[in-house]
Amino acid sequence: MAKILSVIFFLMLQFPQTTTWDSSAMLVIWNVGQGQWLTRVQGNRCIHFDMGGEKAPSRLITNMCQGRLNQVWLSHGDWDHIGFLKQSASALGGLCLLA
Repeated sequence: MAKILSVIFFLMLQFPQTTTWDSSAMLVIWNVGQGQWLTRVQGNRCIHFDMGGEKAPSRLITNMCQGRLNQVWLSHGDWDHIGFLKQSASALGGLCLLA
């Protein structure tokens, strides 16, 4: 739980407007086996934090974010994240990796 709260706090620092989301914005926390992956969906973009995992919800993400700008933040370079990027870029029509 502490990890989830720290990630949410980090995202709020990076995107101050998240504290005043409109009703069309949503934050999805995916349980991917060994941790969580967060997706913020608002308008024409999806922002993913620590995308990937052993139980990645590929079909759900494709349905939710295909045709939108998909931006990815990775907190670390483990294979479950790095290895998932190619598959995701193909399914979503491209990704933008943020540093």
